[in-house]
Amino acid sequence: MFGKSYHGRAAVAAATIALAAPAALRAQDTDTDIVRQIEMLARENAPLYLGPITHGVSAALNRGAFYSAEPHGALGFDIGIAAMAAWVPGFDDAFTPTLPEQVTYDGRTFDDPYGTSAPSTPTVSGDGDGAVIQPGPELAAAAVAAGQDPSDLAIPFPRGLEVPLVPFAVVQAAVGLPGGTEVSLRGFPAVEVHEEVGAIGALGVGVTHSISQYLPVPVLDLSAHVSWQSANVGDYLDADVIGYGLIAGADAGLLSAFVAAVREHPEVTIGYTVSNPTGNPALPRDGLRVAAAPDMEAVNRFTAGATLNLIPFKLSGAWTSGDYQAVAIKALVSIR
Repeated sequence: MFGKSYHGRAAVAAATIALAAPAALRAQDTDTDIVRQIEMLARENAPLYLGPITHGVSAALNRGAFYSAEPHGALGFDIGIAAMAAWVPGFDDAFTPTLPEQVTYDGRTFDDPYGTSAPSTPTVSGDGDGAVIQPGPELAAAAVAAGQDPSDLAIPFPRGLEVPLVPFAVVQAAVGLPGGTEVSLRGFPAVEVHEEVGAIGALGVGVTHSISQYLPVPVLDLSAHVSWQSANVGDYLDADVIGYGLIAGADAGLLSAFVAAVREHPEVTIGYTVSNPTGNPALPRDGLRVAAAPDMEAVNRFTAGATLNLIPFKLSGAWTSGDYQAVAIKALVSIR
């Protein structure tokens, strides 16, 4: 399901910009710094370390999906590019690792071999070196008896990579259908936007349907919106978000405004190959491909934005609430 999934192969023409990275766009390279960092983690700790990426991608994915509460008329259309970013809150710059309850070493099984509590260590968005958890007295003594240095059985955690936000962009096109309905398609092929994060690819569809047309005296434009968006980050993370809600807006000619209330259901899968050449009993075996699916709760998001209407060109900006606040900027050509 990972880097070779249908997400990465989506045949969608697109351009990508890096809001936080000055590097030029390059072809996908899966051997990113993040991949090298998570290779040293057990299944329980990889989602904790990557938390800012998983939550940031989920928060940014559906941003910029709409810029008006009024769907296109039949055969009306638009095409443009949207750039999105979600900021990582400070409280997600560190996490408390999960320690193994048992390990088997030299033919013996040890309970709580590293103790029952661990110090805080940086997530991918934090900074500084990661914690190093030394084996407890019994496991350390067994290592000495086996002629091994106890420090070889220590559990090292990754350093922080100071990733403050998750940025990416999509090309999006929409067309109006009869009956006050609009459908949209957006995405881009996997392209590297940051040398540490790796390549990000995306594909999504959306439908907007006018509710105002059913109201006897509509005061505002009101529409229902539903969308599905997927993204893959390198070959280590896949994310899908389904969102649905209401959009309300008003048009004042040159400037229009809109607000939206949307409920989103994210799903994330993390996959990586373990690097454990020394056979540390606290880690999976060397070369094992590990998959983890962290629990992602449904989230209610509120969006507010405005659009500058310079026919046929439009420029839209929006802010979305949440622990991971997100922004979107969209430039497009529109024939309504």
